[in-house]
Amino acid sequence: MKRILTSIWFLALIITVPLIALMPPVFSKYRLAVDSIEKRLGVNGQVYFIDLQNDGKQERIESFQTEQNMLSFQCFDSEDKLYNQFNFPFNFNVRTAKLFFFDFDEDDLTEVFGFTVKEDSLFLSYVEPYDPLPKFQTYFVAKIDTRRRSDLDVSVTEMVFFDFNGDGNKELVFSPQIGYNWFPRKLYVFHPESGKMESSEEFGVHFSALTPFDFKADGKIELVCTGSSADNIPVDVEAKYHDDRPRLFVFNSELKEEFESINFPRGVGSRIEYYFLDEEDGHLILLYYNYSTENPVTFVSDVYIDGRQQKFDSLIFRDSNWKYARMNKEDEDRFVIFTDRGRVFWIDSNLQVVHKKDLQFNLQHVLRDPLDILDGGEMEYYTVDAKNHIHLFLNNFEDEIEMAPEVEVNNRAMLIDSPKENQFVLVTDELLQYTSINQNPFYYLKYPGYLAIYLFLVLLIWFWQKSRMRLLQEKFELRSQVRELRLKTFRNQLNPHFIFNTFNGVASVIKKGDTEQAYEVFMRFSRMTRNVLDNFEESIVPLSKEIDLVTNFLELQKFRFKDLFNCDLLVTDKSIYNIPVPRMIMQVHVENAIQHGLIPKAGNGLLKLEIREIEQVLRITIEDNGIGRENAKANQTEHNGIGLKTIERVIEEVNFGKKNKIKQEIIDLKSKNGEACGTRIELYIPKDVTKNSSHDGR
Repeated sequence: MKRILTSIWFLALIITVPLIALMPPVFSKYRLAVDSIEKRLGVNGQVYFIDLQNDGKQERIESFQTEQNMLSFQCFDSEDKLYNQFNFPFNFNVRTAKLFFFDFDEDDLTEVFGFTVKEDSLFLSYVEPYDPLPKFQTYFVAKIDTRRRSDLDVSVTEMVFFDFNGDGNKELVFSPQIGYNWFPRKLYVFHPESGKMESSEEFGVHFSALTPFDFKADGKIELVCTGSSADNIPVDVEAKYHDDRPRLFVFNSELKEEFESINFPRGVGSRIEYYFLDEEDGHLILLYYNYSTENPVTFVSDVYIDGRQQKFDSLIFRDSNWKYARMNKEDEDRFVIFTDRGRVFWIDSNLQVVHKKDLQFNLQHVLRDPLDILDGGEMEYYTVDAKNHIHLFLNNFEDEIEMAPEVEVNNRAMLIDSPKENQFVLVTDELLQYTSINQNPFYYLKYPGYLAIYLFLVLLIWFWQKSRMRLLQEKFELRSQVRELRLKTFRNQLNPHFIFNTFNGVASVIKKGDTEQAYEVFMRFSRMTRNVLDNFEESIVPLSKEIDLVTNFLELQKFRFKDLFNCDLLVTDKSIYNIPVPRMIMQVHVENAIQHGLIPKAGNGLLKLEIREIEQVLRITIEDNGIGRENAKANQTEHNGIGLKTIERVIEEVNFGKKNKIKQEIIDLKSKNGEACGTRIELYIPKDVTKNSSHDGR
């Protein structure tokens, strides 16, 4: 990384980037083209693109109010040819014109759900458009309380579809939004397979932001939602809440409150929005705002749905004289907040503002739901300003396109993503405008100039670095000499340490008086000593020499301790014998395993060595079933661990300046009941890590 950061290419780049940023834009980055403008089928409806047949092709669904005052929709196939028209039963209500799409019977054909009214009652109906014999199913939802207002001021803006009660069938959960009428203001659960409709008690609350989740991952699904009570319900009318206060609710499958609701400040038009930080722990990040002229306030808090955190950590926006605000989640630790004053804030999960931007204009409304027009994974946002111009934001607000549409636009206008690549649809009250967005090919003419600036800076930095190259090379050579001296020092520490320990082993056998065995031991010791002396000047040796050293050492220890332990040595491929490794990197660990692990065990010991090559990395495993490091440390009375410490220093020096490094892992083995049952050493030696390491004596 250091080499990259100090390279002339990188240094030139970090100078070029701010220079380019300061240059005025010459060409626009994107080009918009109006493909077509079509008249809508009717009024008071919406437009959707949905894959109704689960074949990867989206159909266009357009809802509208018929002349007979019915909620109707037409279905157009992927070739934009009319497939059929469907009329919902009962009467159209402008506030319930939204359609919902679910495949509740899992037959790969999507059902279309909608709400209509009859007299003072609300009904839910659905139809499967591509069923050979499509037929509407209709169910009564509730009577609307008309004591205050005779017309039905009711809407249903969201619906979630999930297995709420755990019976294997998914249910539809929704809540009517009541305006000037009084009731119902509660949750409803509809079971499509049985036609059963359930509801909660009357809360006097508008429920929204319905989100199923599994608290504590216990398999029981809960529903978290926000609820805003309205003060237009008289206190003497039976309802749970009358105080114009937003709350956070959690319901179980019986539509009972799982926890006590969390209250937020009162205020006209007060709202809360939230996203999960940790679903299993019930941890949320939440935006609160209200447009009360007396006490406007906006803040972000993190809360727990079970109320364990009574005092919220909050980020309060002090200058929040806003009527509307909106929060969207960009990733797991980044959230963006929009305001109708044209201010945008990015915050993290710790409630810290990490970035902010002023759009330089007021919004008619907060930004709408994001789109994925460019199919690049990043969301595109849009809004309508006070001049009824549409602003489209791309590349995380780095690029902005202001569009003056060719059709009349008001604050009800919206953009939806088209099935065609790089196309979106502007939906107005009467028209549909299909617009393509593509990068302007002339935009890239500026890049040759940017490249020329960059190459000029590269050349300038190259001349500057060339003048210093000799000095840097001298410093590097001096540093290499110092490293060689340090490796020699470590090597000279290992040699007497190894010879001293081996002499102790030979002496113990001679002391027993077995001359024949003593002769064999002495000859093996002689071969080991020759191995050490022959490679005295080498810090890096072939793997084969290290294996010979370890093999002779193990045989010597077997003479000394007879049947205290056995050894298994496995080399998967003899072609790896020539791979260079740091000298004595195996022998020190083998010696430690015998001395501190197997000998104190006093029988039934096993030492396993396995050497294999995996993806250009030499993996050496040294495992014993001894007493373990903790017990060995408790038994030691005098041991300074010079061998292991020196090997660690050798590894550090060999690794210096290398991209691929030698890794050493020491793992304490445990039995099922948690007792120590040995130690395993894992050595990972990349084949190229020792390529340029010093070989003393060359």
